[in-house]
Order: sequence, then structure tokens, then C-alpha cells
Amino acid sequence: MKRSGILMPLFSLPGDYGIGDLGTCAYRFADEVKACGARIWQMLPLNPLGYGHSPYQPFSSAAGEPLFIDLGALFEEGLIAALPAPVPASSKVDYDAVTAFKEPYFREAYGTFRRKRMERRKDYRAFLQESWVYPFAVFAALKKKNSLRPWNEWPEEAQCYPERLSEALKKAGLTACPAFPEAAGGVLPDPGVSREEIGYEVFLQYVFFRQFGRLRAYARGLGLLLMGDIPFYCGHDSVDVWMNRDMFLLDSKGFPTSVAGVPPDYFSATGQRWGNPIYDWEKMEADGFTFLKARMAGTARLFDIIRIDHFRAFDTFWKIPASCPTAIEGAWIEPPGYAFFDSLLPDLPGVEIVAEDLGMMRKEVYELRDHYGFPGMDVVEFTLTDPEFEVRDNMVVYTGTHDNDTVAGWWESLEDAGRDAVLEALRDLGFAVADYKDGEPLPERFFLEPVPPVKPEVPTSEGAAEGAPAGSGSVPCTDGKAEEDPAEKPSFRHFTPEEIAKLVTCAALSLPPETAVIPVQDLLGLAGYARINAPGVVDDVNWTWKLAEDAPFRKRIPEIRKMFEAFGRV
Repeated sequence: MKRSGILMPLFSLPGDYGIGDLGTCAYRFADEVKACGARIWQMLPLNPLGYGHSPYQPFSSAAGEPLFIDLGALFEEGLIAALPAPVPASSKVDYDAVTAFKEPYFREAYGTFRRKRMERRKDYRAFLQESWVYPFAVFAALKKKNSLRPWNEWPEEAQCYPERLSEALKKAGLTACPAFPEAAGGVLPDPGVSREEIGYEVFLQYVFFRQFGRLRAYARGLGLLLMGDIPFYCGHDSVDVWMNRDMFLLDSKGFPTSVAGVPPDYFSATGQRWGNPIYDWEKMEADGFTFLKARMAGTARLFDIIRIDHFRAFDTFWKIPASCPTAIEGAWIEPPGYAFFDSLLPDLPGVEIVAEDLGMMRKEVYELRDHYGFPGMDVVEFTLTDPEFEVRDNMVVYTGTHDNDTVAGWWESLEDAGRDAVLEALRDLGFAVADYKDGEPLPERFFLEPVPPVKPEVPTSEGAAEGAPAGSGSVPCTDGKAEEDPAEKPSFRHFTPEEIAKLVTCAALSLPPETAVIPVQDLLGLAGYARINAPGVVDDVNWTWKLAEDAPFRKRIPEIRKMFEAFGRV
């Protein structure tokens, strides 16, 4: 059965306090996804935002981003005395401003939580038993104490706390960190930050997961599935690497000896040097992949469908010497991908996995994907004009992803020949794009169902065939064969970028794959200013786009539903 989904990062929702969060805006959007007839809401990773505010360089694979906490829920629970007035609406997230605004309310809420002895709550006590909670709280508190510098620039005692922690646990006969009250009671070594600061970080995580759990339950009640990503690699400045240095290729000072990336290709003469540390796969496998399986299990706590970013690295990954400033030097290395998934999948029953398999891959990547029945991806911006691309049923089709320009922005960036190729491809899919005159609005039916391509009648030697549409037909050639009139080719001059976004969306929905996911920006026909991320760029634009208000999307719901219905995706 075919289904549709909508891609919308949580931070891009029109929240009241400068960022989308787990409050009213999220519940309203879930209702709107349902009203559109879609079954999937795809978000991006929700972990603590790292370098450049990127959700793909998080400080933890298990923790949640505190900025997504809803102040309204804190007020309703009596944790803050007053609900602040909404800040002026904006189309960009200012992370520093949001942090400065929310932090005092978080501190107030934690003070109230302790004063009312809410630490005795059963669910809070149960939350403390999660093995990742205490280490992350210590990491977050130490990071703030050290002016947010990377962990391998901290004082040596703080850098080496994981080793001291491990030794203390072994001495106490423990296999995992105990709950926070026990840790504060002397079982664990002093981390160099106060119990109050560690408790504050624990509290933020407790609130995040409490609020997210409510949202997920609400979405399930609507029949929606939540979809999110897991990055293949960890950021170096993360609790994942700090606590598990033996699972990465690092030197004695904690710096990577090899880093991740991709080699030179058509798009970059020097490749892409991402800088993430490389896994020590021999140790990973000998340990039963405990670390990687815990990362996947943490993501499965949040999402029903997990898209594995850079899936190809489970087949082969590009290993770059850390001394190389580009990605030119390196080698393809084969990890034990089959052994990992054989170990993982029995522990994650019911979780759907999607393989991000974009770009040029060796056939073994597809063999690994297909061995486990994972859907791959089709991004129409890349494949619409590629006659060699094979569209399969077991795929997730997108107009674009968070790393692409919006369809309208992409269209505006194309040269004339590229635009003609797009329209020709649309015509081949059954969308007649040549039979509308300049300035003539596209009829509603154009967006609800494919229509047969226009085939101009061949004229007689004396002119156009009787009854032929004005302007149709062809002109004679000197060899006696009919030649198509250039005026009859589909002309991009007939279409606005917003209309092209609708066309490409309909084309994506019409394709065979069971699942089609459309970004909100393309459903609204927004231009390139609404792009989420331009890969390889660190600036104050990436990861900041948000809807200033909800009304534009809400008004489009009837039209969106008609499109989804027309292609059997409701």
C-alpha cells in the first residue's frame, strides 16, 4: 500500500520562542500531517546540536536537544511561575538568542523541581537508570565549565574522567553507571563539577524525553509514524567519543589518527574531509558492536523509521590520514557490515530502516542493502533527467532532502537547457507541459492526475492539419520529413518556480515506490532561501530556516490532500 510523508525539521516549526519545539506547534503540525492524508512525519536528528548547530554533529547520540523543550508544558506543570509572551515571529532560528531566552526558565524549573522534591517521582527514578544519562550530564556540565571547548582541550583530569569512572565501576563490581543519587553518594569519582550542575543536565534530559514521549504517543494516536536520521559517524567533540575512546582511532592525546570523508569526485576536486574520527572496527566487532548497537537503540527510542545517513560506509568507507588537509589521500576500507546488521536487527524488532544510498556506489553497497530488504532512496532533483537511474518499488522517493536546494530554488539555478530537460522528463512521465500558453494559469486537474502528453498532428504539405490547435504542428524539412517546430517543445517560460515545485512533487508522487516523502518547502513552493543545509558550508544560514507562521501551510492542506489522494497515497 502506497503512503506519503512530509519532511519538516522540528526546529523549523513556527514555535513561539524563536525555534520549533515539543509544544503546541509540534502537536498542531502532527494534526496537519494527518489532515493532509500523510502517514509519516520525518524529522532530522533531535540530539544536542553540535558544531555549526548541525544535527549531524551532535554532542551525544542518546541525549536530546534542550532547546526543543516546551516552556508551555513547564508552566502547566507548575515548574515556572509565568508563561512568557511569545517573541516576534521570524523565518530564521537564532540559536544564541533562543538559548539566552530559555535558559533562565530552565533554571527556574529545575529549582522548583528540587524544592518540591519531584526527584522522588517514579518515572524520574526509572530515567536515572539509563546508562547514558549520568555520563552525558557530566560531559555537558564539564563542557560548560570549560567554555564549550572540545573535550580534548579540557584540563587533563577532566579529559581522563572516563578512565577514572571505568576503574571505579570495576572496583565496585558494577557494569554500568549507577543512578545519579548513588553516583553523588561516593561510588563514583569526583568529576570536578558540582552535583547541582550535573543534576541540572539530568533534569533537562528527563524533561526532553518526557515531553517527546507525549508527542510520540499523540502521533501514534493519529496513526502517524515518526521518521528520523542517525548519522553514521560521531562528532569528535561528543560524549560518544569521550566515553568510548577505545572504539575510535585516536592518538594518546585524543586526536584522530584518521578521519572520515569522501574522495574527489565530479563535485569536488579535493573531495570532502568531514573530520569525524574513524571507528576501530576490530575492537567494535570483538566487543559485539555494543557501542554501535546502543546508538541505534537510542535512535529507535525516538523514531519508528530510521534513515541511516551515509549507509554506504557499512560496505566501504573512505579513511583519510588526519595529517591530510583534504580528502585526496585515503583508502577504501571494508567494515564488517553484514556481521553488524546480523547482530543488530534481532534487537530492534518493528523498526523500519532506510538506507541513504545516494550517489555513485559500487554494486556491493546495493547487495548489502538488498540482503536485508532496506529501502534505498530516490531524490527526484538528481534522477528526474537521468535515464540510467532505476526506480524500484522498495525505495523512498523524495523531491529533495535537507541537503538539497528546494525544488523552486533548484529550478531557478538551472540553465535553459537544464530546464528544458526537466520539462521533457515531466512530459515523458505523462505530464503534458506543452499545452499551456504563457500567462495562462495551470488548471487544477494538472496537479491531481497525469494527463496524456500532447502529440501535435502532422500537417499536410499545405499547412497545419484541419482542427489542429493554434501554434501546434511542424514545419517541413528540405528532405521531405516533418521537423518538430521548436515552439512546440515544452517551454520553461510558461511556469513559475512555484508551479514547477508542484509539477515535480506530482511527478515524485506518481512514481512506483511505496513511500514518497515531500519537504514542506516544496509543498509550499518556497525558493532557495528556505533551504535547510548546503553541505560543506559552515555559516549562520545552515540549519536555521523556519516557518514564521503556520497559516501558509494550513491553507494548503486541502490542495496537498488532493495531490496525495490522486496518486493513491492517503
